[in-house]
Amino acid sequence: MTCPGPVMRGSYDYGIAIFSVLISMLAASAAVARAGRVGAARSKAWLIWLLDGATASGIGAWSMDYTGMRAFSLLMPVRYDRSAVILSILPASFGFAVALFIMSRWNTGGGL
Repeated sequence: MTCPGPVMRGSYDYGIAIFSVLISMLAASAAVARAGRVGAARSKAWLIWLLDGATASGIGAWSMDYTGMRAFSLLMPVRYDRSAVILSILPASFGFAVALFIMSRWNTGGGL
C-alpha cells in the first residue's frame, strides 16, 4: 500500500511525553477524590463539588492532551489558535461533569 502524499517527519521529546503521562495520573487521582466528595455532599455543596470536580478533571485531561501534542515536533513551525485552545477545555469539563453526575447518582442509590 502506498501513501497518497508526502509524509511529514517529526520527532518526540520523550521527557515531555512522560510529563504528559504524569499530568494524566494526577488528574485521575483528583477526579477520584472529587467523585467521592460529590457522592457524599448534599444540596448546594453537591453542586459546588460537581463543578469543582468537573473543572479540575477537565483541565487535567486538557493539560495532558495539550502537553502530549507539544511533545511532538514537526520540522516546520506549528501555531495554535489561542481562543480555540482555551475553548477546548469546555468539552472536557462538560464530559467530566456528566460523568461525576452519573457516578454521584449511582453512589447515592438514586439511579438514572
